[in-house]
Amino acid sequence: MAYELFRRSSIFRRSSIRLDTPILSIVPGGRVAVNAAACRLLLEARVKAVVTLWDEENRKIGVKAAGKGEPNAFTVTFATGLHAGGFRAKSFFDHIGWHAKQRIGLPATWNATEKMFEVLLPEQHLGSEVATKRTRL
Repeated sequence: MAYELFRRSSIFRRSSIRLDTPILSIVPGGRVAVNAAACRLLLEARVKAVVTLWDEENRKIGVKAAGKGEPNAFTVTFATGLHAGGFRAKSFFDHIGWHAKQRIGLPATWNATEKMFEVLLPEQHLGSEVATKRTRL
């Protein structure tokens, strides 16, 4: 019996397309994962820790570089190869009422002057039961 070589079509070929749009993904459990484009911006700005900001009226969050010793900062970790990274901010997402059941990737705008990402959150994932319970007490 002779073997036939399977040739992958162009659909399955890996490409080396470089994504230049920073994406912040909010993962259930409160972790924020950043893609390679966002990592490049954080590394260029020498960001090692961030604070999270909440604009409830406009449903936007800010992820801003934190100064050394900032008590409200979250440490940013980077994967080997510096192609991905993230931080854990469960308490922040509980505070704003985030309740998505799956990972949500959201485009981020980088403000180089402020060293800050801004992200618009989808309304359907805000206002969880946790926030409702907190206001009833």
